[in-house]
Amino acid sequence: MTRKDQRSADAAHSTSTDKHLRERAEEVTRENAASPESQEPLSPQETRQTLHELRVHQIELEMQNEELRRTQVELDRARERYFDLYDLAPVGYCTISEKGLIKEANLTAANLLGVARSALVRQPFTKFILTEDQNIYYLHSKPLFETGAPQVYELRMVKKDAAPFWARLEANREQDSGGTTLCRVTVSDITERKLAEEKIAFSEALLNATLDSIPDIIGIQNPDHTIVRYNHAGYKFLNLAPEKVHGRRCYELIGRNVPCEECATEKALDTNKLEQIEMHLPEYGVYLDCRSNPVLNDEGGVEFIVEQLQDITERKRAEQALVKNSEDLARSNADLAQFAYVASHDLQEPLRTITRFVQLLEKRYQGKLDQDADEFIGFIVSGTKRMQQLINDLLAYSRVNTRKEPPNIMKIEDAIQRAMQNIQYVLEDTRGTIIYGEMPSIIADEPQMTQLFQNLIGNALKFHGEEAPRVEISAARKGNDWIFSVRDNGIGIDPQYKDRIFEIFQRLHTCEEYAGTGIGLAIAKKIVERHEGHIWVESQSGKGSTFNFTLPVDAKNA
Repeated sequence: MTRKDQRSADAAHSTSTDKHLRERAEEVTRENAASPESQEPLSPQETRQTLHELRVHQIELEMQNEELRRTQVELDRARERYFDLYDLAPVGYCTISEKGLIKEANLTAANLLGVARSALVRQPFTKFILTEDQNIYYLHSKPLFETGAPQVYELRMVKKDAAPFWARLEANREQDSGGTTLCRVTVSDITERKLAEEKIAFSEALLNATLDSIPDIIGIQNPDHTIVRYNHAGYKFLNLAPEKVHGRRCYELIGRNVPCEECATEKALDTNKLEQIEMHLPEYGVYLDCRSNPVLNDEGGVEFIVEQLQDITERKRAEQALVKNSEDLARSNADLAQFAYVASHDLQEPLRTITRFVQLLEKRYQGKLDQDADEFIGFIVSGTKRMQQLINDLLAYSRVNTRKEPPNIMKIEDAIQRAMQNIQYVLEDTRGTIIYGEMPSIIADEPQMTQLFQNLIGNALKFHGEEAPRVEISAARKGNDWIFSVRDNGIGIDPQYKDRIFEIFQRLHTCEEYAGTGIGLAIAKKIVERHEGHIWVESQSGKGSTFNFTLPVDAKNA
């Protein structure tokens, strides 16, 4: 019923009431006129008094009529306001009978369901509920009418010629003026809220799946260390169900009464920035890399802490094993170097004795014995000389680590010049040529740099072909390293031996072909590696060789 219909009905009712009252008044007047008392004539005084009373009464009636009129106007206005509030309310209102039929609905309810209000009356309310959700309505309707307990529930309703929408229903039991039990229900469209909840639920599910897929422990905690949540790895590590973790302080979960002495979260709360520490939990037998990142609110305070814990136990064990192995290796190398030094030093004396007596034997009896004896004496002399050279080279090899000078800034050119002076007789004997360009200055052990270039240049002069040896030395910077190259035009090296030649006492030729002990390149390699460099060779048989090695621009560990 519209407001216009209601006003028309009220006006008709008022007109009918006024007509009825008129008829009753005329009837009472006729009855009074027929009574014997009304036939007696009134005195003039009585007549005047009666007229006065009638006028006063008339005025009173007019005043009462005006008051009634004003009251009626206010009543009409209130009724209009009621219909405005009822029809244009932001939610739908429906009155439903105990049989589930719609008895009344406001305009909002009609608009929500996409039908005229008149078409709703006497229709089953379930007609506008999605079939799959009608059992929800019945589940709440029965206790409403039986107990009168208010019911609040959500279901999907059907709008004509449109997709279903989510609705929130709030139902109350009432009685009309005739005592009939009714259900008054409000209907709110909550589709947008439901869609938002579904998006939030999907985002939370996606976040949970992402966090649970991370092997590291991810936790969210309040500034007071109480846990909001962990990912799957966190609950697994603690071996506790989520409900036994949430709300408890993190340090309590590992059996402590106060925060850890080194706590990344405590530091993050102090600095308001990401903090990282490594901690050992003997209780669990693990080492953890802990990172705590504070999330700030609009005021700049810490809202909560996101903590990431990575199990680094294997890495720490590997580091400890590496340290131990390094210490063992350093001790072994020191022992080996000491042994080589002592052995080579102690061998010098008996070897000198053998050499001296063999030389005396050669001087006294050479030519006096048969030819075989002279040959045997020659073998002994040659062997002792080679043994002397081997011992000297072994001693030089051991001294790379045992006798070293503190690193200083030095010119590589000076090391090359001293190396050339040391092998001047070889240069003259082979008619060799050494060419080098501009050389850098570096921080290094100067005597060892001289030894390095002396060994590489000496190698190039020794293993030359028919042509006079030619050695070219160059240097180029690459990043934080200097790359030095020593190139020759000698006999070259088969690439299959490019690593073997740097091993101690490894020779590719016999002593009769080329003199030496096979330790020169091993010493060169040891010197380069001690200066944090790397050495390698590029060569082919018959096409010369290029020995390359790197030295840091700043060789701090030299």
